[in-house]
Amino acid sequence: MPRVIKISEYLAGKIKEYLTVREKYVKEKTDMLFLSNKGYESNVENIAQNIVNYCYKHGIKNIAFHAFRRGFASELSNSGVPIDKISKALGHASVAMTSSRYIYINEREMDDV
Repeated sequence: MPRVIKISEYLAGKIKEYLTVREKYVKEKTDMLFLSNKGYESNVENIAQNIVNYCYKHGIKNIAFHAFRRGFASELSNSGVPIDKISKALGHASVAMTSSRYIYINEREMDDV
């Protein structure tokens, strides 16, 4: 089952702008949002490699691709989003997976514990 993620009107507008530019580079018809640097369908491995390349180019220590998912989940948690909604957004079958591997308590909150 595909994951559904709500986005803001602003982001929807930016994606529409991107899609008009993207059409110039598409080598074969695809519904995929992101393309490889050669204009073909991209995949998680391509995107992860692009992130590694960007980090290297800009002197950022290599970052694990899943760190973005963890950061996303932690930010949602720190903003008060219920764990069951975060788990659903990440596509997890159980809340236990989300809470044990993806949610990191904000250091400020640790002072209150």
